[in-house]
This record gives sequence, C-alpha cells and structure tokens, in this order.
Amino acid sequence: MLTILALASVVLLGIVPQQSEAIVIYTGWERHALVGSDIRLSCSFFSWRWTSDDVTFSWSYRPDGARDAISTFHSHGEGDDEEEDKGG
Repeated sequence: MLTILALASVVLLGIVPQQSEAIVIYTGWERHALVGSDIRLSCSFFSWRWTSDDVTFSWSYRPDGARDAISTFHSHGEGDDEEEDKGG
C-alpha cells in the first residue's frame, strides 16, 4: 500500500503588502491508496479578507521512501483548474 501525504501549498502571486493575511486551509493530512489507483484529494480554505484570483492552490504527494514530491493539481483563480501527470 502506498501512503500519500497530501501537501497543500498556497502561493500568493503579485505584489505582497507589507502585512499579509493568513489563509486557513482545512485538509486531511494522510491518504492511503494502492499504486495506480485514483483517489480524491480535497481541501477547503477560509480567509477573513477578500481573496483575489492571484491565489494559487497546488496539490502534491510524496510516496513512501521517496525524496521528491510529485505535483498533481493546480488551481489558479476561479474555474481555471488543471490536473497534471500523476507521476507514475
């Protein structure tokens, strides 16, 4: 069985103000799946401030014993999601 660590990263693009506000991300930390199977990685986020379309969400996973993470999904603003190669 392959343990997949779901790593959510948020990249803020453009000019960052001197004082930035946090975006809270809710997600499960660990998912288990068989090699080659598809699983759903889900997350939600919350911010007290308005979130612009310049916010980017990325999913990646790191198989057990691997050094590098493999990027699988990106979301750039509203309705512009793209899936990437699952790396395997």
